[in-house]
Amino acid sequence: MRKQVKRTVYMIVIAVMLFSASMAIPLIYHSKAKDYFQGAAVGLMLAGLISTVMVLLEFIKENKATK
Repeated sequence: MRKQVKRTVYMIVIAVMLFSASMAIPLIYHSKAKDYFQGAAVGLMLAGLISTVMVLLEFIKENKATK
């Protein structure tokens, strides 16, 4: 489960970095690459959120089994 949590955190951090880069770097902001960066960021953020839900469900399932 520890690997899943790391993967989730990395996905969310990379998504934030991509979105921030698309807004902060003028060369990217004034080009069509901005759309690609923001699309990639949204995709990674959705994957991170889905992964978070899966990790939480697995955690709940493990806690019920121990009780």
